Amino acid sequence: MITHPLSLGPALFGLSLLLAGCNPSADAKLRDALAGTWTKEDPSLGYLTLASNGTLVGEWHTTTNGPTVIWAFEGTWRARGGVLVSTMTNTRSWGTTNPMSIPEGGKERYRIIKVDEQHLVWESDGQTTSLIRRK
Repeated sequence: MITHPLSLGPALFGLSLLLAGCNPSADAKLRDALAGTWTKEDPSLGYLTLASNGTLVGEWHTTTNGPTVIWAFEGTWRARGGVLVSTMTNTRSWGTTNPMSIPEGGKERYRIIKVDEQHLVWESDGQTTSLIRRK
């Protein structure tokens, strides 16, 4: 009788898939934690809403050295591996001739440092941004 060594690889792979299906993935947990409306400390400076369906909408205001400048935007977002990725689908600005720094179709990546019921902190291009949950 010829015997073959038992390969545990396929069995372990199948078990890992089964166990992964029992708990929400880390990415799903991150998406749930990110969904909501976020503002800076001063809410009059604008907002960012990350909807649970993967769409985003927001508006940022600044009054540095002159009239109020407003950048409004819409797009989509996803979270994967601790990173929020946004894609702009519609951008507008008022009070400035400078276009938004993220053009339509542009993607931005934000490494999530912290997200909880009240705070969102991310890092992008060496700059850290802190936001507060409003809804």
